[in-house]
Amino acid sequence: MLRFNSLQKKIVKISQFLLVFTIIFSWIFSGWPQLFNFPPKAQEAQALTNPQYASSYSVDGTLGEWSNQTYVYSDDGTNFATRVGTVKNTWYGDLFGFDLSGIPDNSTINSVTITAEWKNSGNDTSGPVLYLGAQSGGAEVGTATSDTSGQNTFEVVTKVPTGLTTADLKATGANGFWAILRFRRTDNTAHTASVDYVKVVVDYTPPAVDTPTFTDSTGTYNNDLSETITVASPASAVICYTTDGSTPAANTPGTCSTGTTYSGAVPITATGTTLKAIGTKAGYTNSAVQSATYTLQVANPSFGTNGGSFNNDTTSTQTSTTTSAVFCQTVDGTTTPAANTPGTCSTGTTGADATVIATGKTIKVLGTKANYVNSAVQTSNAFTLTVGAITSSPGAGNYNSTQSVTLNITTTTGAVAHYTTNGDAVTCSSTTYSGAFDVAVTTTVKAIGCKTNYVSDTAISDLYTISLSTAIEIRAQNYTTSVSTITFPPGASGATVSQPYNNVNGSGSPQTFGGAGTAKPVVTLYNGGGSTLTIWYNVTTFTNGVVSNEYYLVNNKGAACSSASCITQSATFDTDTTTGTTITAGAGNEKDFYLKTILGTPAGKSGTSTLTILGEGL
Repeated sequence: MLRFNSLQKKIVKISQFLLVFTIIFSWIFSGWPQLFNFPPKAQEAQALTNPQYASSYSVDGTLGEWSNQTYVYSDDGTNFATRVGTVKNTWYGDLFGFDLSGIPDNSTINSVTITAEWKNSGNDTSGPVLYLGAQSGGAEVGTATSDTSGQNTFEVVTKVPTGLTTADLKATGANGFWAILRFRRTDNTAHTASVDYVKVVVDYTPPAVDTPTFTDSTGTYNNDLSETITVASPASAVICYTTDGSTPAANTPGTCSTGTTYSGAVPITATGTTLKAIGTKAGYTNSAVQSATYTLQVANPSFGTNGGSFNNDTTSTQTSTTTSAVFCQTVDGTTTPAANTPGTCSTGTTGADATVIATGKTIKVLGTKANYVNSAVQTSNAFTLTVGAITSSPGAGNYNSTQSVTLNITTTTGAVAHYTTNGDAVTCSSTTYSGAFDVAVTTTVKAIGCKTNYVSDTAISDLYTISLSTAIEIRAQNYTTSVSTITFPPGASGATVSQPYNNVNGSGSPQTFGGAGTAKPVVTLYNGGGSTLTIWYNVTTFTNGVVSNEYYLVNNKGAACSSASCITQSATFDTDTTTGTTITAGAGNEKDFYLKTILGTPAGKSGTSTLTILGEGL
């Protein structure tokens, strides 16, 4: 039977040391990350000294106790646990419990190795047998290891049970994990077995902490975030996080070596922030790194008023769902607002309100905020600014007297009215309205409202019809006889103007009605009504261009006017025209009406004209 001597024992131990050193050396240089990611661990468990674990227990019911059982818990080479065997083929021994509570729950058990160093104190020629096994949950597991060498010098026996779980190893009491150490003699000689130590080495891979989760994942957000970081298992894991782009670490599991130890929600207040976190716990493998990058961008602004048609400058108030956003705005329709430094406008006006003061323009707005990405530039629909409708008062219609006309633009502040009364088309260059004006004869009032940078509204064209229905009585020069036809010269009934012009003051200009060298009234005007009337006239243009210009004079009855030089008021052809002179009703108030003509090309021609006298009541 082979037995190891003392030198051989030393060689075995040296070999074991070299093997362990080689394994450790290879592990270190196989990649440093393993150091921080917790490679499989080996836990060496000494046998428990608690009596409930060290008490006698036999699988077959006949196992006896070892003396000095506590000695099997330390490899000192001096103190031994012993057991005397007296009966041939009878097993003697005990169970030894081990405390493996340091193995984290849910670890992966790679291997379990039970090692015992023993010797036989006697010389059993048939060879005593050492039995080394394992028990968990009250039943033996695996196949026992037997040493039949029976040598009387110490030797190491190893048992490697398989199929054990973390729960199997960490169980306590009768259902706990035990090493079975027993022997039996094979002859009739009493023998004493000695045990220097029994050890259990568990090689396991700690469970990894679950990867942390964040409230929000990578993405774009319109407001600051508050990130809650959680680890599903184990609940007591420590969380290490960073927000500066560095990778958190826990070189000693359970303690953050890089990053901040999580104690509450992490604020994200700047765009481009990368949040990284790991979970760590003593006895566990650190979790994988969780990472999320957050883009904070100002939400696109919304327009309070998005274009449309208006009669005044229009203000639109812009909003954004981003808290404390700053707005940069332009209203010229072409300039793009900008914020080269987020939170400060470099182009455009700062503020939520933008006022459009010119038609056809749009509002362009940009949202910005410090530490945020600027929003996209938003462009409103076009604003059409139109001068409100203009009205005249009292308005188009038929009237029997002069009307004081006013123009009004009620809806557009700062608009200016322009008008014409001579039939010309009205434009913003026409007469500027400054106050009420009189319409004394039938007139079309054309008016339009104008304002710089506004569209003018449709011009109005109001016809004021002035019916001067009260006629002044026309009498002959004798002041008594009413006449309806005036001949030229007077007194020559049916005469026409022709060469030599009936000897009317010669053949040159000017020609006056009344006789050669004398200015006489054409007619005398008499007011037979009940109130004072204003004298109006209408003289038509002479036919054939006989007369180029005509002048009139209204004088008190009988007042001297010896020559044509007295007659100086320019007559307007073909238009009801006021003389500005009133005539009081009743006899003795008559007025003389004079005319003179400037000849055109009268030779060989005749021409006619009609004179109508009207009166307007006051």
